[in-house]
Amino acid sequence: MKKLLLLCGLLAVFACTEEPADSAGGNGGRKARVLGSPTSRLALRGSLSVKLSPETAQAVAAAQAQLPATRSGVATRSGVGGIDAILHEIDAGRFERVVAYNPEWEDVYEQTGINRWYTIAFDDEIQLSEVGERLAALPGVARRCGRGVRD
Repeated sequence: MKKLLLLCGLLAVFACTEEPADSAGGNGGRKARVLGSPTSRLALRGSLSVKLSPETAQAVAAAQAQLPATRSGVATRSGVGGIDAILHEIDAGRFERVVAYNPEWEDVYEQTGINRWYTIAFDDEIQLSEVGERLAALPGVARRCGRGVRD
């Protein structure tokens, strides 16, 4: 339990934020910022964690339960069209919850939202910031933490 709470705290601190865009940018002058981008010492190339809205997280969990298992048993798609289009383009090798589901932790999931965090693994030559920006532009993917999900 302590490890789960520590993980939640670390995700909240290092996960995602929002910063002003340059004057040519869209999204109402705002854009998603990927913390720990490849220029940072915190970056882990080829890996990104995203936070989904409660509705999208439920849709992903339901869809993944219906998707056929891969040979390795690792989920590589979400079952949600827009997310899967990007996962296909980057040839994602993994799309899984950060913390494996355990029905006994349902109260913790509700309190922390940790069940809404997914990790994506892809080729480390692909620009992390580009993948982050594209995913953040999708409905149901958080652009920032602590303030809900962008409409």
